[in-house]
Amino acid sequence: MANIVLVCDIFLKRGSSFFDFLYHLPTHSPHQYILLVRGIDKGLSSRLTSISYDVKIFHSSIDLAKYFLQYQPDLIHFHFYGIGHRHILLAKCLAPKVILTFHNSLVKKPKINFYLRVKQSLLALPLSRVIAVSSFTSSWLCSLLPPIKVVHIDNGVDLTRFRPIPQIEVTQYLECCYIGSLSNEKGVNKLISLFSLPEIARFARLHLVGEGELQEVIHRLPEQTDNIISYGYLNDVTVVLKKVHLVLVPSDWYEAFGYSAVEAMATQRPIIAQPVGALKDLFSNDLHGWYADYNNMISVQKLLERIHRSPLLLKRTGEQAQAWVRQKYDIHNQIKKTHRQYCQLLNE
Repeated sequence: MANIVLVCDIFLKRGSSFFDFLYHLPTHSPHQYILLVRGIDKGLSSRLTSISYDVKIFHSSIDLAKYFLQYQPDLIHFHFYGIGHRHILLAKCLAPKVILTFHNSLVKKPKINFYLRVKQSLLALPLSRVIAVSSFTSSWLCSLLPPIKVVHIDNGVDLTRFRPIPQIEVTQYLECCYIGSLSNEKGVNKLISLFSLPEIARFARLHLVGEGELQEVIHRLPEQTDNIISYGYLNDVTVVLKKVHLVLVPSDWYEAFGYSAVEAMATQRPIIAQPVGALKDLFSNDLHGWYADYNNMISVQKLLERIHRSPLLLKRTGEQAQAWVRQKYDIHNQIKKTHRQYCQLLNE
């Protein structure tokens, strides 16, 4: 039985699909798992310890070094870190195998040149593998690193948590939803502008789930903008998904994956996504959802009007989206492929 340490540079909250990954990871596994995390909701920590995890909070490199020495890991798996982080170098000094799952989104697509390739290849030397969570991320990493070091494993969602929700009837309003950080980079400012237009407000409402820098802007919206509803952060987003027809994903970032989009599709809620980063390869346009340029308000308005007039189109697209997620983004596929990497590395 190997000691596998997972190091996560996040505060782990309820409702996170990444927690689902951690929870299912020990399934059919003989290994001992240790989670080192920046912070974690108390209830989540108890659930992990109930399935034989050791869970520890760390605040510094010294904390990490102490835990690495305590547990003597055979493999260390980093999440939510960049290539070349000092914690990865520290891990390589104290463990034979170190891998990184690259979750980070890119603010913009970088220009690949010889200098960048050499720099990233050198920074990746301590890593035995780099796991890409989407085909977009895999392509980008393979342009920087030796392809033999990059492994493509799509993120997955727990289909027992995100079950199909029967589509609600379309009446006066097309109920639209955004789930995620309330920031300009995620395109929320575009949604606010779009749904503030009288020609949109007459037939569509926007439900916002999440926290972020635009919360104050949303709270200060004029009273007549009553078609924009904010919920704040929710542990269970399905509470709102039951009330809406579709989910909007207007991000300007080059997303590494797109959890909120896949979670929505798993519940039979189709999405309208900006075709950048991993989002552009997430599904087939007009089959599982729609792609639209949120910088062009008129084209988005026409698409929303088309969907509002076509309840059968909405229902059929949602069903096809759910079938696609079941085929491609089941979390158990992600777990099996991750175990395969662990076994290969531990047996080298």
